[in-house]
Amino acid sequence: MPGWSKERDEEKREEYERAMSVYKKEDIAYVDESGIDRRLYRRNAKSAKGKKVIGFVAGKNPRERVG
Repeated sequence: MPGWSKERDEEKREEYERAMSVYKKEDIAYVDESGIDRRLYRRNAKSAKGKKVIGFVAGKNPRERVG
C-alpha cells in the first residue's frame, strides 16, 4: 500500500501490540529524543579535585547553564 514503510513487518507489529496491551493507554508515554541538543553536555572539564563543574555552554542559547 502506498505510504507504508518498506521495513513494515505485520508480525512484529502484532507482537508489539500484544506486549503493550497489558498497559493502560494513559500509562504509556512515548519520548521523542530527536530534538535533544547534546551540546548542552560536556564530557570533560577542569575543576579543583572533588568540585563539580558548573558553567555555561556556548551554542544556540548561550544562557543555558549546565552542571
